[in-house]
Amino acid sequence: MLDIQGDYANKEHYCISKTKSSVVQFNDKQPRKFTMNSEEIPTSQSAVHLGIERDNSSKFGTKNVSNARISAARKATYALMGAGLHGLNGLNPTVSIHIIRIFIIPRLIHGLEVVRLMISDIKALSSYFKQLLKRIQHLPERTADSATYLLSGQMPIEAEIDKRTLTLFGNIIRNPNTVEFKLAQRQLAIKDRNSKSWFTYVQQLLEKYNLPCSSVLLQEPPGKFSWKNLVYKAVKTYWTNKIHSDAREKSSLQYINFEQLTFDNPHLVWKSAKFEYFSIQRAGIKCRLMLDTYLLQIHKQKFNKYEVDSTCLLCQNGAEDRKHFLIQCVALDSIRSPFLKTLHEKTTEVVKDVNLTDAIFEQSDKLLSLILDCTGYQVIPPSRQEEFEAVSRGLCFALHIARSDRIKSLQ
Repeated sequence: MLDIQGDYANKEHYCISKTKSSVVQFNDKQPRKFTMNSEEIPTSQSAVHLGIERDNSSKFGTKNVSNARISAARKATYALMGAGLHGLNGLNPTVSIHIIRIFIIPRLIHGLEVVRLMISDIKALSSYFKQLLKRIQHLPERTADSATYLLSGQMPIEAEIDKRTLTLFGNIIRNPNTVEFKLAQRQLAIKDRNSKSWFTYVQQLLEKYNLPCSSVLLQEPPGKFSWKNLVYKAVKTYWTNKIHSDAREKSSLQYINFEQLTFDNPHLVWKSAKFEYFSIQRAGIKCRLMLDTYLLQIHKQKFNKYEVDSTCLLCQNGAEDRKHFLIQCVALDSIRSPFLKTLHEKTTEVVKDVNLTDAIFEQSDKLLSLILDCTGYQVIPPSRQEEFEAVSRGLCFALHIARSDRIKSLQ
């Protein structure tokens, strides 16, 4: 093969740089000698081919690929900070997510659809991407991953890689006269499930997303756009169900209506904030309260192995959890009352039943659900949800400021 490459280079009158060329041996520990045009080519443990670093020491020969992609994505993120792509004091997360989809994700997963990644590589890519989404949304590291994805309306990075891999497979099977198509036929016919073949991995993805098997697709390849739409819907359905299932198991997310949240559709808490600086700040505080990551005495007690008392520092009446903070703390009644009055009026206006409104406000769990996520109430039409969101956002922020000031005065 090296002789063919050398003869072709001589025929076309171009030179192959020997200092930039090397040979990587796979599945062969014996030292070999490789020559081109009577000159020896050095061997190495890794080399870059078509922008992807290959090595002979890892299972799939892609040990350093994920780290290189993370480094490229991080550099792109830093370069975009001047445009407002950062957490607090930055753009609305809905805008930041759009920028991430255009500039960051392509760099993070560039070329990964043509290689097989180890589980550790997927974890490294997912960890970086989750941290980025959390910082964009002003969320701490301990935030539930399912909430991070659903609030932002962004799929996990593994889903993005799978979509590109299946799309590439669709391009191959639509061109029967190519070497890649013949290779696909051969690999899928003779390789078992334990093979390291890329086509075997594609077969596993088809099963994972409940798509037609490879033999059917080879015989009757779908059109380009129909295949892309089918892949997108299958991947979206799989990850939506998976993340919804994870979210239901989190007690901290019990007041959030995740059932109506899908990818490409951020939560109302971010959409309603628009581009106003103070609205984004208030939405960040409310978002932490929604996910139960706003630091209260009950959390300090858990983090300090019960060495800290969970009693509310303001009223000294019961443990300070988010229900106590938002609804029950008597020390904050003067701050809370105007907002609750406005919520009561708007609810009565929408529901048109004072008794039903009173029933909602008399039960702490229902009232807390209304404050944290009004989308869970079907009686509130979508056209009015932003009004409720604005009031509850102001309530959360006002209580946050009042609590912070009073705790400082106590110290």
